[in-house]
Amino acid sequence: MWGNFSISGAFFLLYLPAIGIGILLAALQEFTLLLLLLPALILYVGVLFILQGALEGIFMTEIYKYATTGKAAVFGDVLQQGKIS
Repeated sequence: MWGNFSISGAFFLLYLPAIGIGILLAALQEFTLLLLLLPALILYVGVLFILQGALEGIFMTEIYKYATTGKAAVFGDVLQQGKIS
């Protein structure tokens, strides 16, 4: 699914700062700073996991509704009219 791929791709870009900070601090052997930032990095990644799961669930539900009924539940009228106001 392209939509699921784009959601995962967007969140991958959001995960990169946490991965980069962790690798950078480990490479510089700044373990005390790493230990201080570790809870914030874990919280950041945890929130991203929750948001990604929720958005993927909403996307899959909308795809299922569209496949079974032929109508888009969220933004259905706006998309059919071809305009967003």
